[in-house]
Amino acid sequence: MFSGMAAILIKGTIDVGGVDAVWNKAMDGGRFNLFNFDPDPTVRHTFWSLFFGSLARGLGFGFNQPTCQRISSTKSLRDAYKVMLLTAPLFFLTMSLACYEGIVAYAYYQSVECDPLQSDQITNPNQIIPYMVMDIFKYLPGMPGLFMASLFSASLSTLSTGLSSMSAIFLQDIVKKIYKEEIPEMKGTVIAKLSVVVSGILACGVAMLIAQIGGTLIQITGTVLSAFGGPLAGLFLLSSLFPWANKKGALVGTLISLALCTWLGMGSSFSKTLKKTPWLPPASTDHCPVDNLTSWVENMKV
Repeated sequence: MFSGMAAILIKGTIDVGGVDAVWNKAMDGGRFNLFNFDPDPTVRHTFWSLFFGSLARGLGFGFNQPTCQRISSTKSLRDAYKVMLLTAPLFFLTMSLACYEGIVAYAYYQSVECDPLQSDQITNPNQIIPYMVMDIFKYLPGMPGLFMASLFSASLSTLSTGLSSMSAIFLQDIVKKIYKEEIPEMKGTVIAKLSVVVSGILACGVAMLIAQIGGTLIQITGTVLSAFGGPLAGLFLLSSLFPWANKKGALVGTLISLALCTWLGMGSSFSKTLKKTPWLPPASTDHCPVDNLTSWVENMKV
């Protein structure tokens, strides 16, 4: 995963002209507007929304089932602390590299003066990085394959962890609650494996539905995860900080929070009256192929 990201970052930075050139082009294109302190909550990207939103999302990562399952697999609480202290900076590094990858993509297409999205060479912003990989590595056989391997390594590792966690929850919290007697180990293994298959099929169905929403993948993913991660983090904080809380109140509060967060997430994706955050200025299209520019101009006239 890291080798694929490193290959894109190194080659893209070299093609642009170095780190300074990437930084300058990103600054001129408005990609480093990090200190927008606008208090308006309807503006999507401000310092406040990104800081507090990332903080809340980080709490959700600490309380979700895959994280709890990993913590429970450690030998001691001290080992669990070590894992969390190691994970936090590595996660920050991974997210920073992903952000820099987007900046390199913008700087590259600004340097070649042909924005692929504006010139209709691609139809979806999620296609920019794969398109750039095919562009910068077109003379290096095997490099696009490395990118695909890193992409699938990242997605499949996360997916396998989620499916394993769903299987553990289904077996422990549902099956064993229904059947009061002890379940044989072989039977429990079969049930767990079948639940993984069913969960995988459901996940594929959800992915097909999400694909119809439109927009950038990071925005869709953040919306979906926040709708569930926020109530989950609230449930854990309630149980740890308020000893007088009971299970009925916790359940009702979590369900209400889940419904509200889901309503907000769906509204942000499908509402026709919502004030959309304007797109950042695109890269130049001065040197795009004539056929692509012609179709782009015709679409603009329409």
